[in-house]
Amino acid sequence: MAERNYAKPLRVEDLASVAQMGVSTLHHHFRSLTAMSPLQYQKQLRLHTARVRMLTDGMDARVQPSGRL
Repeated sequence: MAERNYAKPLRVEDLASVAQMGVSTLHHHFRSLTAMSPLQYQKQLRLHTARVRMLTDGMDARVQPSGRL
């Protein structure tokens, strides 16, 4: 769910519901598997995707979407 919907706002309650767990149980299991919280994991996915896009498209971090520096 997190990988498919990384760009959307993440509600931990929804993720816990899909996993059929309580929120605290989900946090515990998620952190034990990934060493980060669900929100930290989502942020890492977003940053990784942005990095890949920048490398693929040859973009520079200084370039704004409008193309100005």
